[in-house]
Amino acid sequence: MGHSTTKSALEATQIGRSLAALARRPLSLFLLLFTVTLLTRMAYFVVPHLGHDEPTYAAMATRYLHGGLPYLDAVDHKPAGISVTYALIFALCGEYNLLAVRIVFVAVIALCGLLLAQLGKRLLGDKRGWVAGLVYVLYSCVGIGSHHYPPDTELFLNLPLTAAALLVQTSLDRSSRDRSHGLLLLVAAGFLTGLAGAYKYQGAVAGAAWAMALLFNQRRVPQPWGIVTLRLASLVVGFALFTTLYLGYFVYHGIWSEFLFWGWGFNQHYLSTIEAKESAWLALRALLVVGGSWLPLLLCFVVPSEKRLPGFVWVWLGLMLAVCGLGGRFFFSYFLMALPPLSLLMLPGFLALLDGQRGRIPHQLAVSVALTLLLCTAFAIVAIRWASITPNGRREQTAAQAVGTYIRSHSTPEDRIFVWGAAPEIYSFSHRVIGTRFVFCNYHTGKIWGGHLTDVDATDTDSHIIPRAWEQLMQDLQQHPPLFVVDSAAGRFDRFDRHPISRYPKLAALIGSRYDLVAVVSGVPIYRRHRGDVAQPSP
Repeated sequence: MGHSTTKSALEATQIGRSLAALARRPLSLFLLLFTVTLLTRMAYFVVPHLGHDEPTYAAMATRYLHGGLPYLDAVDHKPAGISVTYALIFALCGEYNLLAVRIVFVAVIALCGLLLAQLGKRLLGDKRGWVAGLVYVLYSCVGIGSHHYPPDTELFLNLPLTAAALLVQTSLDRSSRDRSHGLLLLVAAGFLTGLAGAYKYQGAVAGAAWAMALLFNQRRVPQPWGIVTLRLASLVVGFALFTTLYLGYFVYHGIWSEFLFWGWGFNQHYLSTIEAKESAWLALRALLVVGGSWLPLLLCFVVPSEKRLPGFVWVWLGLMLAVCGLGGRFFFSYFLMALPPLSLLMLPGFLALLDGQRGRIPHQLAVSVALTLLLCTAFAIVAIRWASITPNGRREQTAAQAVGTYIRSHSTPEDRIFVWGAAPEIYSFSHRVIGTRFVFCNYHTGKIWGGHLTDVDATDTDSHIIPRAWEQLMQDLQQHPPLFVVDSAAGRFDRFDRHPISRYPKLAALIGSRYDLVAVVSGVPIYRRHRGDVAQPSP
């Protein structure tokens, strides 16, 4: 028994030394993190879509490639960074190539883990900082399939934020030797923070943590306040530079009003559509699910350690947790924004476990590692089986594939379609461009995300309908009628059972006057434009 235990301990030590050797070479560490990330996300090779966000961004991105502009030709209330990223990948790898997006996403996660490894090493002065990177890539997949697995905003924005944090710390380490270089690094950090905000507005809040890093450093290494002010100004300049470029794009293209309404103004309405009681329940649910999933990490916080991380990392964590509550929905994926600082802050306790402090630690370390591997494996399997596990998941996926196949076989790549309801995967399966500016119809039905309004039997949705959305939809259908209109709501997609086209008289009248019902595929009605009704070229 003792011999077996000793042998296992020696083998574990040898594995640890091998990983440490890999970690000393950045390229080798990146390849290791990439491989681990890919293994935990094998669902990417077998599941067409995980949730609705992925096909939504894909449909918007494809519209951009056909000359469309954000908020004018493809409407969403989120910043444009994520859909533009999809568009860049599609431009290189082909439209609706979601596998290419997923591979890039895996590389983004691995690269963020590599930067965290470098940051952990720099902050603690310990070569084992690579553990933070490994923890990050493992726990980025510990969560619900449709929340944690799709190539979504949170894990994309973590990369520029982590790079910004590393630049800030590097600027402080080099400030005494090369002040001008340090200021340029801070400008770059501010710019990257602005870039993170282009994926999700909340990401830009992390800039306050970088400012605190400069102030905390002033207490540790006193400098003239003029220098501190100059450093803070450098951060602001970098952030302002990106913000000017981002907002300037909308001004230059004459779509400023569209951006203000959809990209900013609608969010104020969105924030007001959830009740305090419901928000409190969602917060409790998120606390139990996310907190439970991250328990092995949180246990490291109670382990005594002589090592300390700078205070700004705690500020970074606090800010990211705080913005998770904006909107009152507490979606599980929001908490991924807190994962980079959390991966750093668990390092002191984890390294104490690794060092075997007080003799009891090896057992705790084994439990922590075992729980982590168990969680990663379990959630990876859940993601692979996602369509079968979720209510109506398999039925909706099969129906969407059938509808997509029908449309592809009865149209050309130049033809456009409009899917009423919330089934963006039909655009992806059909490989067709959106025929109106709306990929989903939540704005038209009042089925606002993240609360009771999305329930299949919700009856109080009409008060949340956005009149401007209806004006623009009818304008698109009248001026540039798509070849096909698909009523996914009548097909009972995404709990839209109460909201088929027939419920909305003006829309039903327009469809009835210009379209014929040509097929019902897997319960989904498909309408085709009258053959004599020629659409005007879309802008």
